[in-house]
Amino acid sequence: MRFAHNLLELCKFCVLLTGLACSVGCAERAEPTSEGEVRLAVLSPALADTLHRLGHAELIVGRQQFDRFTDQDVPAVGDLSGIDYETLLLVRPTHIIAQQTQAGLPKRLHSITGERGWTIHELPLLTLDDSIASIEVLDSLAGGSGEAGSKLAEQLRQSLKPDLALGKTAIVASAAPLAVIGPGAFHWEIVRALGGEPVPVSGPAYLTLDAESFAALAPDTIVVLAPGENPDAPVGELLGAASAIGMEAVAGGRVIVVTDPKCMLPSTAMLDFIERIRAEAQRLGPAPDS
Repeated sequence: MRFAHNLLELCKFCVLLTGLACSVGCAERAEPTSEGEVRLAVLSPALADTLHRLGHAELIVGRQQFDRFTDQDVPAVGDLSGIDYETLLLVRPTHIIAQQTQAGLPKRLHSITGERGWTIHELPLLTLDDSIASIEVLDSLAGGSGEAGSKLAEQLRQSLKPDLALGKTAIVASAAPLAVIGPGAFHWEIVRALGGEPVPVSGPAYLTLDAESFAALAPDTIVVLAPGENPDAPVGELLGAASAIGMEAVAGGRVIVVTDPKCMLPSTAMLDFIERIRAEAQRLGPAPDS
């Protein structure tokens, strides 16, 4: 009886191994896509978000593993630091879309896409112009007529009227460690386009500072990027040590807190960011001496 039981368990184990082998093998023997079919593996939450707003979410068959905004039932295919090649083969994309980086995409990914006949698209997203240009490119890649992309890009351009008296404006990206957005980054460029004077005026797109160096920027207005945080949280909690050094912007209540979970994305979510800045700036009124 014990022998029969052991034999049964052995058979179950063999069946399990066969199933696992098949699942791996199926990735290599995946059926080809239909002619003209568009299947997108998107390795950037920002690019995926823009595809959503363009109405192309159903074309996304693979998402970046930290993308919290795409349907979580869509398989995660890793990120630029580590591609899940087995899952990528299983989802059979026709296009792989990624944010352009200095390091570039892995050589193995280029090799596999060449073998499979897939195409890779690396889109720059650092600047405001980059992000706006990506809207029309994505609409085209998804097989759209281009009308939706052009309309959305124009809506974004039209929202950037330089009519806000923000004065010198510091954009805080992190409280601990304290970091601000610098020249070349899309948040910095949006504030400038809206009529503000973003500070610092030189340096990298992301700059860490101590509290004293931050205070030396002497901003009239502070924008705090706090995605997903409580919008009613005390400013001291959101600004950390920087809130306790007697800055006029803090004392005068000229702190705009942006808690939209997508506010760090260089995507069409910028429309919501602009709307928030505009509404709060109008509530605060003109900055002193502006």
